[in-house]
Amino acid sequence: MGVLVQAEPQKVKKHEHTNILPLWHFDPPTNRQRKVLRFFGIDVSTSLTKGYCSNLIARLFSDASNKHLWAAYVFTTGDEDDSSSDLLAHDRDVLARVQIPDTPRRKQGPRMPGAMREAHEEMICEVLKEGSPFDDPPPDNISISHTTFCFTGEFEFGTRKECQAAISSRGGGFTSDINSKTDVLVVGHSANPNWSHGTYGNKIMKAMILRLQFSRPFIIPERFWVTLLSNPN
Repeated sequence: MGVLVQAEPQKVKKHEHTNILPLWHFDPPTNRQRKVLRFFGIDVSTSLTKGYCSNLIARLFSDASNKHLWAAYVFTTGDEDDSSSDLLAHDRDVLARVQIPDTPRRKQGPRMPGAMREAHEEMICEVLKEGSPFDDPPPDNISISHTTFCFTGEFEFGTRKECQAAISSRGGGFTSDINSKTDVLVVGHSANPNWSHGTYGNKIMKAMILRLQFSRPFIIPERFWVTLLSNPN
């Protein structure tokens, strides 16, 4: 049976980071987010935000055993209902032993771009798409120099080339797409709660999957990136 990652919720000040994070990041969590947290024994009766829950769930799913348990639960119960946070009856010991085929049943809808992911990765993607992609709290250990950035979306700062030039002039690097060398993904000001349906959402989804595996890249909004530009470090 999988060992649950210790990820206890804490009290979150709703407007603590509203100067750099979009307001929808602080919306109440979705029913599916609450359901996932309840599945892993986390109290959802406290005041939580969509963004904070997203990071909590990402930490849980960074453990392969936890990912398997959730995927096995969805596969065996067929519970893809997002109208309620209630869980269906299940046996965790049985779930730990479930073998998931390559093509599990799932809701009809557009698949993630690129090659077919493993069954449990696809189920995890469905959960991640409902939340906020931004790190909460924003990372406090990023410097421009010796850091590799990637950009997605539209920027108030300027064109993509101007953003990249600002990085290069400060000793940093950049990639045109998300890959293993990317340290930080910067999302432009146009990001919205339906980010997964926008063209810029492809890079975000790639970054979120990589972060589950390697704890990076960080995902930050443009406003936070701009504050980094003024930091001499």
